[in-house]
Amino acid sequence: RDKTADFPAAQNIPLVTTKAHVLNAEKIIAARPSVVIVDYSVGPGAVIHQLRDIGIPVVYIDAERSISLIPKVINQVGHALGVKQEQIDKVVKSTQSEAKQAIKRAQAMSDHRRIAVLVIRGTNVAFIGGPGSGADELVGALGGVDVGKDAGLTQDFTPMTPEAMVKAAPDTVIVMSDGMKSAGGVDGIVSAPGMAQTPAGKNRSVVDILDSALFSFGPGVGDLINALADALYGKPQKK
Repeated sequence: RDKTADFPAAQNIPLVTTKAHVLNAEKIIAARPSVVIVDYSVGPGAVIHQLRDIGIPVVYIDAERSISLIPKVINQVGHALGVKQEQIDKVVKSTQSEAKQAIKRAQAMSDHRRIAVLVIRGTNVAFIGGPGSGADELVGALGGVDVGKDAGLTQDFTPMTPEAMVKAAPDTVIVMSDGMKSAGGVDGIVSAPGMAQTPAGKNRSVVDILDSALFSFGPGVGDLINALADALYGKPQKK
């Protein structure tokens, strides 16, 4: 696993990266993998070449993350692992069905607020998710207005200056849990330069989610959308 795999089931799996996606050749070799699956955001390239030189197969999958690309990525991973197409198709079908139900539920709950998906490191470093990051599709699935798309961003992650944050005026920001901790919790986020002048800052409207869940876009996407919808809009009242 890499450092961002922070879900409970991965706790006892060997860690083979030094930072988020920076591979450690010695740790990977020690884990004796049958195959290594990476995307093009993972490196350095010298480690990939080293693994291949000693006979460890390395398979690349698409780096772009989005709800619409989930079936393609499931197929790529399944083929890399030698899984029968029939089994891959079952996973794709169940994932699409769960995602469709979750999106329908979230959009029925939505209040159509302006949402920014931020990657935060400390109190002075913030990037906003744009096209290719998956943030735009995720916010759309939740029935919100994506601040990054509304601002016409063209990169997957764009640095946010205080002035740009004020202009973007998100009603709510979604952040990763570790990023929120590095900023000093909700207090640190809402008091950051620029954020304090936004509706999200004024109303302390911050939703955090595990780093491994936010941009994973895999078979658990239905659970992700349901969890975020509940956090954003509140669980529907039972009649």
